[in-house]
Amino acid sequence: MSYHLQATFSRGELDPELIYRSDLELFRSSLERCENFITLKRGGLRRRGGTKFIGEMKNSSQGGWLIPFEFGNGQYYMLEFGHLYFRVYTSAGRVGSVEVPTPYTLSDLPGLKFVQSTDTLFITGGGIAPQALKRHSETSWSIGPIAFKDGPYLDVNITPTSLKPSGLGNPVPDMTSNTEPSGTVSASNNSATAWQVFNRADGKVVLSGGASGWVQYRFTGPVVIDAYMLQAPNDNSQNDDMPWQWNIEASNDGSSWTILDTQDGQDTWASNEWRQYAFHNETAFSYYRLSFKQGGGSNGDNSAIGQIVFHQAGQNQTAFNLTASSAAGVNGGSGFQSSDVGRHIRFRGSDGF
Repeated sequence: MSYHLQATFSRGELDPELIYRSDLELFRSSLERCENFITLKRGGLRRRGGTKFIGEMKNSSQGGWLIPFEFGNGQYYMLEFGHLYFRVYTSAGRVGSVEVPTPYTLSDLPGLKFVQSTDTLFITGGGIAPQALKRHSETSWSIGPIAFKDGPYLDVNITPTSLKPSGLGNPVPDMTSNTEPSGTVSASNNSATAWQVFNRADGKVVLSGGASGWVQYRFTGPVVIDAYMLQAPNDNSQNDDMPWQWNIEASNDGSSWTILDTQDGQDTWASNEWRQYAFHNETAFSYYRLSFKQGGGSNGDNSAIGQIVFHQAGQNQTAFNLTASSAAGVNGGSGFQSSDVGRHIRFRGSDGF
């Protein structure tokens, strides 16, 4: 009988279906069963560490769940989840008198999922709104519902029901000049017709005699912008004047600019084509501009766009009505309810966005 000399166990336990596959390379560094040992990256084994009794649960007759919490820098905790509460422990024992109420009953605990990021433990399941458990200090902990800024959403409604908004989320008015009806439009070439990029009509507005330049809109007061749409000129397929690279920049004084979004390689624009872009921004600015490069086609001259539309962050918009054409597909056919207040609605426009 021959024996296989095994010098490494780095592959850990094998799937039961593979324990006889000696033809596989991983077979020579695996184990059929690894009990009370921990495999090491360099191939060795180390005995599993033992446990130590730290303290009694709040109610041992009921039981509970222990969830690890690793804050970093050697700060390790064990969270004791019981019926409608959690407590905090370290290797030295319970942390002070910390006991925080939770919405989770004892029967909810087996179905919970936990994911940690730095000082926050995110918890889902149990038929309860997702919760964020936070460590503020050694003796200060909290738990509360996660404040979602966008979603999650129910399944897409596939009924013929449509939603008609009375507003557009566009904080820039339909401009008729560089200063009317409000705000100020300007461009790098001092064009008197730069306002036409904000007039909500197909066309072509030359913003620079070269490959780079900018166009900006100054609001009458600070506004939070978090997305935008660009349209190519109506004859872009002929000379490809649409820029390929740009920044969206913001300012409150017109001289110090903050880059909010950067795009590159945005080529092959068709005439009148729209593209949509979103970015994270929670700061209100008075100036927003498109600062572009690589425009003007192969000649690098007369860079132009069709339109630009800025999107105001939803929580900052002026309220407007959203009317459903029917109740079909909305809350199982019962239509909108008072309980829907505060919920998010995402709808697709007739242009596909």
